[in-house]
Amino acid sequence: MQIECHLCTCCGLILKDPTHHQSFVEQKERYDLHENSSDSSGYRRYFDKFLDFVMPVVGEPTRVLDFGCGESLLLSEILTERGMRCDYYDPVYHPSQKYKEQRYDLIVSVEVFEHLLDPMAVF
Repeated sequence: MQIECHLCTCCGLILKDPTHHQSFVEQKERYDLHENSSDSSGYRRYFDKFLDFVMPVVGEPTRVLDFGCGESLLLSEILTERGMRCDYYDPVYHPSQKYKEQRYDLIVSVEVFEHLLDPMAVF
């Protein structure tokens, strides 16, 4: 199946045409197939590698949001272990939007923005 995409000539953002978006139910069904368990040593290594790359760039944040965390809270747990206070949000598994009332030094989103229907509105 060919998927039509659109390119923003101002910022280079590439968006999938809305006719190819999945429903919320279809997205959840697909996401439920992921094996992103907090017990997975490979998943933990993935996040450790991500943080080892990111943290020298962002300095020493004290308040962090894991935006689009999924079912597992592993990244939030790792950030907490590293001395940061971490909130989390996921529209499917952790839909509380209390994060909107907070300010953060750092917002992390791993494998999230390619799933958003309107990423600019989310930004």
